[in-house]
Amino acid sequence: MNDGDKMRFLLTCGGTGGHIYPAVAIAKALKAQDPACEILFVGAEYGMEKDLIPREGFRLETITVTGLSRSNPLAAIRSLWQAGSGVLRARRIIKAFDPDVAIGTGGYVSGPAILAASLAGIPTLIHEQNAFPGLTTRLLARFASIVAVSHDAAVARLPKAKRIVVTGLPIRPAFFQTQQVTARAKLGLPADATVILSVGGSGGAENINRVVCQVAPHLLENAQIVLLHVTGERYYDSVVNWAQALGCPEAWPERWQVIRFMQDMPAALAAADIVISRAGASTLEEIMAVGVPAIIVPSPNVTDNHQEHNAQAMAQQGAAIVILDNVLTETTLFSGIKRLLENPDELRAMAEASRQASHPQATRDLAALVNSLL
Repeated sequence: MNDGDKMRFLLTCGGTGGHIYPAVAIAKALKAQDPACEILFVGAEYGMEKDLIPREGFRLETITVTGLSRSNPLAAIRSLWQAGSGVLRARRIIKAFDPDVAIGTGGYVSGPAILAASLAGIPTLIHEQNAFPGLTTRLLARFASIVAVSHDAAVARLPKAKRIVVTGLPIRPAFFQTQQVTARAKLGLPADATVILSVGGSGGAENINRVVCQVAPHLLENAQIVLLHVTGERYYDSVVNWAQALGCPEAWPERWQVIRFMQDMPAALAAADIVISRAGASTLEEIMAVGVPAIIVPSPNVTDNHQEHNAQAMAQQGAAIVILDNVLTETTLFSGIKRLLENPDELRAMAEASRQASHPQATRDLAALVNSLL
């Protein structure tokens, strides 16, 4: 632990925005509490963090690390070798920076960095976003001073943690602050419309896009419905072609808005009466913050099937209907939407359950846990 006047915090994260943005939120909270404190991020050499962290105004050091392959033995050996080298590189970074606390929010790079900090006697906190903890969290739980989790369901899956606290997941304050009337005015939507939002995550989701296109003509028979269809960059052209081929000229483009990328997701969620979505941890936390009834289609193409665990945790709280990707069809999706539209009491109950499941103080609580380690 450093002997200087300034507090120093090392944060490590990488791979996806779901790991990076919580770390940025914690860093900003620590900086707001103590503007003189020093922040250093440790990320992977070729991860998204290489661009995102400097853009947020923080210094970044990198180490070379890759995910552990579970199907290719040679790739697995290389990953393990890189992990060992990563620990040595992380030890050098830690020795030079001399942090008071090290914080990890996931991604493979967190493993070497948090392990090196723990071995150096530095207090550590790790945060797990998913209901089913990832491999890095499961391995680090026994070393970390505190394990913070987003879901109650994760607690039983980390039996070796020294101390575990349910905090929720840090997200932008705008998700808690944007009102439906304001959001609809901002997006140019009718105040009295029934707005259905479809979003497949930052990269889009081919199956959701395809099935929403199949369902759209049925939905738009109801003149009150506006469909906000956020496709993701990869699938935008395909969805536009599908939509035009279906021939709904009276609904195009005012009532079936095909959007490549939604710049203002807080407004889009606040404007919606129903959202159709994948089950990334950050996405679900954002949905719950706004309090939107959700039809969740977890991605089957994720490690440990963690999106299905996230989705089921939300459903158990009464805030979502879950349709598995392999049973997502025109019939199952339309039936789910129709059920909610025809049962306003259920829709209201889901919205309230969603809000009750959110964690508006997650960032504050995580910063407090970090400070408790000083």
